Amino acid sequence: IVMITGTNGKTTTKNILKDLLSLKYNTYVNPGNFNNLIGLPSSVMDITAEHEIAVLEAGISEKGELARLAEIAKPTHGLLTNIGPGHLQCLGTVEGVLDAKWKLVETLKKSGGKVYLNADFSMLMERARAEGVAAKTFALLKEADFKPESFAYGMDGTEFKLKGQEFHLSLLGGGNLSNAVAALAMAAEEFDIPLFQSVEVIERVKPERFRLQRREVNDLHLLIDCYNANPVSMKEALELLTLFPAPRIAVLGAMLELGSQAQRYHHEILEMARDIMDLVIITGPYSELYPRHEGVLFVPDKRKAAEELHKRILPGASVLIKGSHTCALEDIISELWGSA
Repeated sequence: IVMITGTNGKTTTKNILKDLLSLKYNTYVNPGNFNNLIGLPSSVMDITAEHEIAVLEAGISEKGELARLAEIAKPTHGLLTNIGPGHLQCLGTVEGVLDAKWKLVETLKKSGGKVYLNADFSMLMERARAEGVAAKTFALLKEADFKPESFAYGMDGTEFKLKGQEFHLSLLGGGNLSNAVAALAMAAEEFDIPLFQSVEVIERVKPERFRLQRREVNDLHLLIDCYNANPVSMKEALELLTLFPAPRIAVLGAMLELGSQAQRYHHEILEMARDIMDLVIITGPYSELYPRHEGVLFVPDKRKAAEELHKRILPGASVLIKGSHTCALEDIISELWGSA
């Protein structure tokens, strides 16, 4: 039983790991976002005697939930994708997020299970050292057991080399590369899936709907990321758009469940967007969370925002559309370009 948690990348890591393990094993994976106190127990009940490995995504929004999920699933292996400001409304701070997610590590330490941590997040490594957790590590930048020797991001995906094996990942951006390295690490180290056999699996991976999904419409480059949003994923999406042709437009919705730190993080994201985008449009429910700035269009009504975007868009432009799921910014895509 493999349990995956973290602020970002849980579903993508789960799906990649499932595809890798399926090369050799009858593998179960919990569907969609069946990752909470209702969905995960339901998923556990779907595991049959024919399944050899189960890969379970665990998502939480409140303290104590992950301990309960681990108690239900009884994982033998665990993986933390990363830690960042998500669900702060209930978890309080990034340290609170770490405390809540760390329950998976504590469970596995007690049972003698295997733990995989992202070494690029120093707070994970500091906590592991302080508590004597013998974890396997993966990373893009810091030293780790599994770290690409080289990587290059592009509009069509990422080229990287891991332990001498070259890969092409069709998913975009650094977050997805980290997810792929994490899955490759566990599959190779724990379940004897050779890296050379993993090349085609990594090449075939497709993005989940509305998760950094690239779409070409006429001569426009759309980057659709409407499934969810927090400061980490928002920064990654904005940076990713800089790889695409100018002019670059960011249509941003709110980031929800940030509690008392919402104002701070919305200010940071808007400052970043203004610095690197040619045009920023703020729209959708809770758009008032963003501070007003000169040169930024604030159009809370999504239909009117679509009209403003249509007026200003130029041939060959690149457009990022990103916000929390509740904001439903896919409505703008439907308004301008048909079904999202």
